[in-house]
Amino acid sequence: MSGLRFTDLRESTAIHDRVGDSAAFVLVSEYSETMTRIITRWRSDEPEREPELQTRERESRGPAAAVSLQLGCVTIGRS
Repeated sequence: MSGLRFTDLRESTAIHDRVGDSAAFVLVSEYSETMTRIITRWRSDEPEREPELQTRERESRGPAAAVSLQLGCVTIGRS
């Protein structure tokens, strides 16, 4: 299964102004890597089932996956 991810970083211009282009690039890269890692983990945890069951299970796991993504954002820039 493939998908498309689109994100819009709030106040990205202000971040560039505040920390500079190089540091902002590092933060955006870390953000992208963190989101990719979390999404990959949630996808790989999906059991192999019939497509109809997978869809229902994926829908029920959505809120927990969203919380994981939000918590992942908290760690960005703290390493």
